[in-house]
Amino acid sequence: MAKNNKRKQPHQPSQSTAQAPKRAKTLPSTEMIDFTELKAWIAVQEEYQQTTGKSAPLSTAQVKAIGELRLSVSLENAIAGKDWFGLLCRE
Repeated sequence: MAKNNKRKQPHQPSQSTAQAPKRAKTLPSTEMIDFTELKAWIAVQEEYQQTTGKSAPLSTAQVKAIGELRLSVSLENAIAGKDWFGLLCRE
């Protein structure tokens, strides 16, 4: 009996079934975020780097999330405190 050597192609949804990427969940303004676990995780990563002199091993998802957070923070800092409307009116 011969084996079927055809490779399966990954499923790609058609245009009609493709969904838009999900947006991040927005918390209600009254809900507080508990940063305790995140701070503890950061402390472990920092200790590893101080002890070994190497970057802490991170998953692809962790690197992506940290990169997005850093970009978000740097963009907010870049636009904070500037009179953008006034600058545009002067041009």
